[in-house]
Amino acid sequence: MDMELEFPDFTSPDEMSSVTLVVEGESLYVHKEVLAAWSPVFRCMFTRDFKEKDQKVVELPGKKVDDFVELLHCMYPPIKPISDSNFEQLLPLAEEYQILQVKRKCEEYLLTKPGSMQLLVTAQAYGLTQLLAKCIEYARTKSYLELQKDPYFEKLEADNFISIL
Repeated sequence: MDMELEFPDFTSPDEMSSVTLVVEGESLYVHKEVLAAWSPVFRCMFTRDFKEKDQKVVELPGKKVDDFVELLHCMYPPIKPISDSNFEQLLPLAEEYQILQVKRKCEEYLLTKPGSMQLLVTAQAYGLTQLLAKCIEYARTKSYLELQKDPYFEKLEADNFISIL
């Protein structure tokens, strides 16, 4: 019997919430210590002489609330697993906030997938070295004509293209 995991609800504060993140006008009640433990960006924001250090409310403009909640679910127990439905949401945020554990988990998950040009482009965008090596090996099994027909071919960085050749 598969038990459905109960993920935290960040839309209402608990007695330990120490900061409110405002994303797309929605308040997410979180804990500075958790964010700082996972992210050097948040650690700096909350400990150095940034305006956010003493603020109880921090706006995060340009972020999507669903994406940010997904990221929080990967940082708060029970830790949500990486899947097809969330890795594309998580990678840009993990990159921006330098959350290496989430980035590493995304790469581990993607390494279970067959190689593809799409994953090669994802790997080069986020510096996922193991995935990049796997996808370059995959691309080497294709002819130049096959590679050119792939919609992700144009997004290949020159050095990765050279590695394939």
